[in-house]
Amino acid sequence: MLFIDQPTTVGLSYSVPIPAYKDKSGFTIQLPNDTCPDYAEQYGTCGTYSKPDHALTANNTLGAAPKMWRTLQGFMGAFPDYSRNGFTFTTESYGGHYGPVFNEYFLEQNAKNMSGAVKIDLQSVLIGNGWFDPLAQYIAYYNFSVFPGNTYDYMPFNASVRNEWYNNLFGEGNCVDMTKECYKTGQNSICARADDFCANKVENMYDIYSGRDEYDVRELDPDPFPYGYFSDYLNLPDVQKAIGAYQNFSTSSRTVSSAFANTGDDDRESGTIEACQKLLDAGVQVMLYYGDA
Repeated sequence: MLFIDQPTTVGLSYSVPIPAYKDKSGFTIQLPNDTCPDYAEQYGTCGTYSKPDHALTANNTLGAAPKMWRTLQGFMGAFPDYSRNGFTFTTESYGGHYGPVFNEYFLEQNAKNMSGAVKIDLQSVLIGNGWFDPLAQYIAYYNFSVFPGNTYDYMPFNASVRNEWYNNLFGEGNCVDMTKECYKTGQNSICARADDFCANKVENMYDIYSGRDEYDVRELDPDPFPYGYFSDYLNLPDVQKAIGAYQNFSTSSRTVSSAFANTGDDDRESGTIEACQKLLDAGVQVMLYYGDA
């Protein structure tokens, strides 16, 4: 089993390692050397980080696919014993974008029969709670919460909230219209604005008014699970040394987040549905699994 932190700068992956610290806003601030100055000591985050340069990472799903293919080429070329019996790709959440698009790209590369390239013997793709189609799935927040509602008969939203939610979603010029314009034009600024609006004025309505965890409706918000201990563990010096880490581990990358936000990638469908169809047509098993608990 191979775990890959991608795009570059998330998790333990890095582009150019630099001495730096993270402030309370999540900015990675480069330092002149490995010495932690007094103004940075207060954060307790001095260490080695990946250079926060948008030019050194991907800013959209389609652009990330070739980099993932090259990563697998390097691993499979160096360790052919680990990839001789077929390949299964598993992912979740934003993997609703990554899974279909990346694996469609793998099949396209296989078909080129390039000299020296390793053929990725793709057997199956598993995607949990995948973010595939923003137009359908932003609507689903309203469908689950307000109408037709959920199987828990949970309705904490008063009439005013329900009406606001409906207008934010379906009202003229709002989320659905913005997303359709993003799909039609593909313009970065339009898609970025649509995603910002839909995330804050449609998805966030659930977070604000339900009092429940967005990923497990059974739990109150904030939900302490999953616990954050793993982050501290992965930054222990002995653990970093054992796994050969070059940078501090972080649960999110502001560099990748802002790069993807600038292109509005989250509000794009990116051909995910068509990619799943192509995978199925090629004989690849595709498993999509979802849950509200």
